[in-house]
Amino acid sequence: MKKFTLLIDGNNFIFRCMWGEFKRTKKSILSSDYDVDKFIKKMIIEFSSLIDEFKPICNDVIFIQDSKSWRKTLLLQHEYKGNRAADRALIDFNGLQKSTDAFIEVLRKTNVKVSVLDQCEGDDLIFGWSNYLMDKKISSLIHSTDNDLSQLLSANKDTHVIQYSLAKKSFFVCKETKEYIEKKNPHNDENLFGELMNVVDIQNEDKIKDYIKEVGMTVIDTEDVRFKKIVTGDKSDNIFPVYYKPAEDGGKSKGIGDKTCDKIKEEFKTRIGDSDFNYKVFNNDESIKVLCETIYDVMGINDKQFTKRMLAENIKTNFKLVTLSSDSIPKNIQESMSHHIADVEKTPFVALSKLNKTELFKNSKFKVYNVSSSSKIFKGVEDDGDMSFING
Repeated sequence: MKKFTLLIDGNNFIFRCMWGEFKRTKKSILSSDYDVDKFIKKMIIEFSSLIDEFKPICNDVIFIQDSKSWRKTLLLQHEYKGNRAADRALIDFNGLQKSTDAFIEVLRKTNVKVSVLDQCEGDDLIFGWSNYLMDKKISSLIHSTDNDLSQLLSANKDTHVIQYSLAKKSFFVCKETKEYIEKKNPHNDENLFGELMNVVDIQNEDKIKDYIKEVGMTVIDTEDVRFKKIVTGDKSDNIFPVYYKPAEDGGKSKGIGDKTCDKIKEEFKTRIGDSDFNYKVFNNDESIKVLCETIYDVMGINDKQFTKRMLAENIKTNFKLVTLSSDSIPKNIQESMSHHIADVEKTPFVALSKLNKTELFKNSKFKVYNVSSSSKIFKGVEDDGDMSFING
């Protein structure tokens, strides 16, 4: 196991910094120059702390930002991420833009790779980068509290995609990664796949494994994550369940919760077979037909105004909205990401040891580091949402 490239979910990072620094009050956040300067300093300090924290297992970093999403065109009946007005109302967006522009300028001046592309959410670019790096046999460590990204966890021999969740204070890994990390290297100077390794390689790999084991691992079933997101929707992104009936005459709305979803999943797996249960079933008309019948049977749906054809369309739409894969992201978006990643890769390499507070502040308008750092990154901030409402 070689060192990772750290993929930072930029909007997640920015908003966790903001809510860690400012309280949610009626006062407009970032409306003064004082607040703007304070926030820029906060982001520089926390970025440096984050790098310092993961320096033992990472040797490169990419800061990934959101842009206006292509998914907006898929939801006509209600706005994608249109349920975040309460938080938007608290923020002075001119101040936020000024702060983040200044922070990004600091990163660019320090030769940190910054990745932002029109029509792409950060999630899309993290998918693109993790795939690109996997093809180059480079492991990725996703830093984000957004649980949607756990669907990207994977392993291919000694190359892995893992995620660190601050809210859980644990590394999210797939089953294969956990098995790889817990299995000791043989003493014949070969790795698990019979490839020759020298003593230094073995020692470095052991250090990386020990670091991850010490922090802790949570095994995530990526197929379960995708299935649940598609069937139940995503309330934080204003994505409804595939079956949803609004409340009438003071009654309750009806949708699909986690417990019902689990029943649907188990029955669906019985009908199609465990071996065929993966996210590709949502891209297959016959499998979708079986899923529609399963949902109707498990929920006992008897709604003449809601047909199985409507249910099938909702399944296909949610698949595109919540799944990060080459089957769900439009081909033109994938091509744009590919060209963009190649361009960003031309950024001169910077050693993580150079990304300390002193060097970062030198590239800011403050020039010197004269504020105290938090003892622990994002101390007191425990939210596990994606926090990407700004451009969504």
